[in-house]
Amino acid sequence: MDNSSFVYGSELQGRGYPTVQDIFIGFITFVVSISAVSFGIINLYLIKNMDIFHNAFGWFWASRTLGEVVHNSIHLFYSTTVTLLQPNNIPVPVGIAAYSVGFYFIVESCMMHQCLSFNRFTAVWLPFYCGRIFTKKVCIMAIIFTCVFCFGMAMCYYIFPCNLIGYSPTMYEFVYIKCSPDTPYKISRVGTYVNFYCLVIVCGPAFVLDLFTLSKIVYIKKVLKISNANRNFNRDVRFFAQTFVQNITMVSAAILIVVVNNSHSEETVFIQAFTFNWTIFLHFSNSFGLVVANPEVRILVRTKYTTMKTSVFPRDTTVAPNFTGMRPLPTLT
Repeated sequence: MDNSSFVYGSELQGRGYPTVQDIFIGFITFVVSISAVSFGIINLYLIKNMDIFHNAFGWFWASRTLGEVVHNSIHLFYSTTVTLLQPNNIPVPVGIAAYSVGFYFIVESCMMHQCLSFNRFTAVWLPFYCGRIFTKKVCIMAIIFTCVFCFGMAMCYYIFPCNLIGYSPTMYEFVYIKCSPDTPYKISRVGTYVNFYCLVIVCGPAFVLDLFTLSKIVYIKKVLKISNANRNFNRDVRFFAQTFVQNITMVSAAILIVVVNNSHSEETVFIQAFTFNWTIFLHFSNSFGLVVANPEVRILVRTKYTTMKTSVFPRDTTVAPNFTGMRPLPTLT
């Protein structure tokens, strides 16, 4: 690249005017983002107000959901806006900050999902020790450790030079920012290692752990023939089913992220846009699953809806007048 034509942070600028493709992809990002944020907030409300989630599962789920809500809020208010408007005067630090904050919270949510998988594994394999292992103090310590660890990972992009990433309105994805025209790299080395870490160290082991949990559940139901009336066991199975399905989608998203690898290439723009929005949709499915997979939640939602409907449209309780015995009106001839 010619030194005279190089502009630092040009990857984060819009084209100056929106195209039909920009509007279409921006609208999709808006829809999935607002859905993910809305259901995430609903999840946090349910976890706070329902006793069934006042346990280790609830602690880890709430921490993960909070990370997803913050991450998706960035896309709702920033990524969607610059994609639809395509401004070409975006301050470079703003585009970088969008990635840094989003990266911190999405990695935190992924690691919390690993804690969820281990919690479900323990609940099924060691049901009598699960409560002793996952005390409130242990849960809080695990969350604090995860937050500190993720902060350290986010700082690696700044500690090691020429590795920064930001959101590109034209690529519809987080992309690598070249720091000089002579930079031999087309991808962030730190980003490559981090993406690989998330797939192999976080998502992969969580998925394997879920397979062990699934094998134990099958053994309990088919060999030991535990009655379906066992309420605690059925609850543990429901909680596991939610994390297992979400692990499958999480692994698929991690694979796509590794393939795309924050590259700035016009040839892969559609797979980049799909990867970006698939990750947000994954967060939506996580929160949506909590609502539909638990009968206690469905009962509460129906109760709240019925109460709200009654308050907005109250029944007419007035007694109709009794017209019995009144003479009929004369017929006109």
